[in-house]
Amino acid sequence: VQELYSIEMLARVDVLCVDKTGTITDGSMKVQKVVPLANLLDDQLKQVISNVLTLVNDENDTAKALREYFNFGLTCDAVKTLPFTSENKYSGATLRGKGTFIIGALEFLNLANKKGVEYKLQEYTAKGYRVLVVGHSPLTITSTKFSELLTPVALIVLKDNIRPDAVETFKWFNDNGVGIKVISGDD
Repeated sequence: VQELYSIEMLARVDVLCVDKTGTITDGSMKVQKVVPLANLLDDQLKQVISNVLTLVNDENDTAKALREYFNFGLTCDAVKTLPFTSENKYSGATLRGKGTFIIGALEFLNLANKKGVEYKLQEYTAKGYRVLVVGHSPLTITSTKFSELLTPVALIVLKDNIRPDAVETFKWFNDNGVGIKVISGDD
């Protein structure tokens, strides 16, 4: 509230729309688990993801949490990179001699066996986790989007830290007849 009259207007509110990050959560995400979906050894998978993260060098909270977990550094050259955008909801890189690896939200990726991956992903989203998908293609990134078919390689399960006062705040609004709707880019 930045204007005094807004306080009076709040008395008439019956639904409050809030963003998730910074309102409900504090933005300090942590990788909880990596679920392999292909025949890559654990260290190989982590190295590929580390290469992509190092090459695209995204600076959002998700990328920071991923880099903290996948901190193997750079061992491969990039042919082309695709930094994260809010429109795409993914980032990726074509690694020399290894093809393209894309990391992002399931619904924005063109995945083989998408229904099967979605079923597996729901095991974690139902528990409140954020889940990213890693997909692979032998093709090279050629534009600001990657719409080629991807083979699912792994799920990355992240936990977002709930702010200590969030439950109490939501309870207060609920007790006072105010519904809360979360507007978020996450599932």
